[in-house]
Amino acid sequence: MGRLRWKGLLAYQTCGISDGDTGFHAYGGTCLMAVLDSGQRQVVADSVGFFQDFATLRAILYSIRFDPAPTTPQR
Repeated sequence: MGRLRWKGLLAYQTCGISDGDTGFHAYGGTCLMAVLDSGQRQVVADSVGFFQDFATLRAILYSIRFDPAPTTPQR
């Protein structure tokens, strides 16, 4: 992840889902959770149990770029 200029944690976990027809299911799917940190800014992302295309989710996460922090003018 060095060229991305952020560090992070990516995890897959069991998660509950709600279905309008059948209600809540405690074990309904697998969710992706991620925390990205540039040292100055952070992003927290998670998915829902219905969407299982983790390759697409990883591609979205790896496309995140943090802009440099704005500098405050000296007075």
